[in-house]
Amino acid sequence: MMKVVPNELLLVGLGGILGAVSRFAIGLMFDRDASRLPVATLIVNLSGCLLIGWLYGCGWLNSNERIRLLVAVGFLGAFTTFSAFALETVRLWESGQAWWGAINVGISLVGGLVFVVLGVIIGKQFL
Repeated sequence: MMKVVPNELLLVGLGGILGAVSRFAIGLMFDRDASRLPVATLIVNLSGCLLIGWLYGCGWLNSNERIRLLVAVGFLGAFTTFSAFALETVRLWESGQAWWGAINVGISLVGGLVFVVLGVIIGKQFL
């Protein structure tokens, strides 16, 4: 089991606060009309993917633990988990495990939708 030190917790927590507030602010900037494309969510997910890809491409995720904790785990963890999903899939592809990457995409997307529907069905039973 990995030991977590208070400084690491503070970095993740600070990044998480900034990520959550940023996500909320972007949501306020765009119309929340559910009948149209969810622009705020798309902006959050795509920009999060761009940022985590840039950090990975620069080598900062592997070479600087503080940046990884503050930005990738904390900020992007609260801003969007889609970026982590996308990076993990790219890492599978890069390591020659494209099939596992494709399985990850399929399970995540289809499974996510199925579990949301299942949650709605279960939730409606409590009404």
